[in-house]
Amino acid sequence: MESLCWNIPEDLEEQLAVIARSPRVLSILLDSAQPPWLWSKCARLLVFISTRPNLFRSLLSYPDPETPAREEAPKEFTKVPHIERLCSILVDNNLREPEAHSLKDSILIFFTMLSVAHNDALAILLESLTLIPSLVIYLTHLTTPFREDDVELMASPSTITSSIRAISRTVVLLNYLVFSAEPTSNLRQKLHHAPHRQFNGISYMFIVTFGTLSYADPPEWVTDKDKIELEQIREMARDLLDLVVEGPEGDSVYGAYQSDTDEGSVTDDEEMEARLLDANEL
Repeated sequence: MESLCWNIPEDLEEQLAVIARSPRVLSILLDSAQPPWLWSKCARLLVFISTRPNLFRSLLSYPDPETPAREEAPKEFTKVPHIERLCSILVDNNLREPEAHSLKDSILIFFTMLSVAHNDALAILLESLTLIPSLVIYLTHLTTPFREDDVELMASPSTITSSIRAISRTVVLLNYLVFSAEPTSNLRQKLHHAPHRQFNGISYMFIVTFGTLSYADPPEWVTDKDKIELEQIREMARDLLDLVVEGPEGDSVYGAYQSDTDEGSVTDDEEMEARLLDANEL
């Protein structure tokens, strides 16, 4: 199928839409009962299909009904089933299989390819109630081990590098989703309206994660090359943070990550948490 996606002539590419539009195909392939290796294959296939910009509507629509309705219901893009399922996989922090990293990478690439395919594709993605909150949680899962000097992470240079690459890609995608829309997408509102059951505490997670990416120094155990990659996304992270916290709240976030230069001591964890909680007035 991947070879077909690459080689099919443009005048026949609409035939690939059957994968996304056929009833239950994606729901079966991405079902929670399936093994992660199959999810990974499916996500990779979606990436290949997404390289065909003309197919974005099929990839962002509900599958065709098994029994055609007499009257077509209005289009609703807030909860497209396979988009919801991909978001669910992205935030699953219990995935430990070898293919988990490549699976989530493919999901990120899929969303990125769709976001740049067409302005309408970007608008449809932004209608999702879960996409942006899911990206925030995924980013939180990626950055937390760096903040906590996770021993397992520190022992694996390859995991450090791949995690930083994923952090960078996620920040770039979020930045594009928010700032490329006309008008600019209301990020604060997106966090406010995230489904509470799925995204409890999302505002606090956002502040901690983007405060870290905006103001915290990279850990000493990160290589110079990886530090540079983290430093390159600081401005983008700060731009996103400024949309959500400003004024005194923004100052609290900034202050939480500053060293006490007079005494040479770093703000302790309890004080940092208190300052960030003060800033969590969304």
